[in-house]
Amino acid sequence: MSVTLSSTLPGAERYFFRSGEHSIYGSAHLGARADAPLVLFCNGFAQDHVFNWRAEVLGARILAERGYPTFSYHARAHGDSSGDFRSLTFADLVADARAAAAEGLRCTGASRVAWVSIRFGAMVAAAAMRDRSDTAALALWEPAYRAQDYFRMLMRRMLFFELSRGRRSSLTVERMVAELGAGRSVALLGFDLHPAFYRSAFEVDLLKDLESWRGPTLIAQIQRRKELAREHLRLKAALENRGAELLATLIDEEPNWDNGFEAAWTLQGLSQQMGEWLDGIA
Repeated sequence: MSVTLSSTLPGAERYFFRSGEHSIYGSAHLGARADAPLVLFCNGFAQDHVFNWRAEVLGARILAERGYPTFSYHARAHGDSSGDFRSLTFADLVADARAAAAEGLRCTGASRVAWVSIRFGAMVAAAAMRDRSDTAALALWEPAYRAQDYFRMLMRRMLFFELSRGRRSSLTVERMVAELGAGRSVALLGFDLHPAFYRSAFEVDLLKDLESWRGPTLIAQIQRRKELAREHLRLKAALENRGAELLATLIDEEPNWDNGFEAAWTLQGLSQQMGEWLDGIA
């Protein structure tokens, strides 16, 4: 389905586009600023998608008000898009991100892409933008660095939640890893982690996928601490050593672990700051 965007701001145009055989939900704003890059939001995986979608919606609105065209989407098997979560792979998320970039460029008329990636979405964006010549900038909002570490974090989160409710799970992290290795799914908070996705993403490493990237980069740390975490510092040093123009910012927010789920981020201040950053490089 094609769509012609209105130049008025009040709401986004929402419709479905194709990624392979799948129907993907997209939301676009047409920016008023000439020659501005498309700001493409690349969301996370599973529950991260739920937690972070509102931050994307608000961020897209704030950036559109500054004149930037924006595009957000639900990857397959997420939200309103088609797909089976049981068979989802990391390559599927990358394909959807590339399809979203193509659709966003088409419907807004932009010629370059500024990727905004959130947590697990950082690894998806890094893989999707690799070998593209139209990437103008990359913003990383509290990025995940290695898929295998991210999966273990999700497993620990589930165990901590169980303990906080006075229950002791019969599974440990190592037992859950073994279950996945044997081809069986494991139940985490709010979703099941399936072997197909686990195996397909296990070796993904953000630093490796960004080895050739030298463009303008924003690293946003969203934690209650006064200094950049070690992994953020490592990425910052690697990019600066390659001559990348880099901005690191600390956002004093912390996920809320009550009831085992994070409070939805809004990150309006970060979106405003990112708009100013884009103004300086667009």
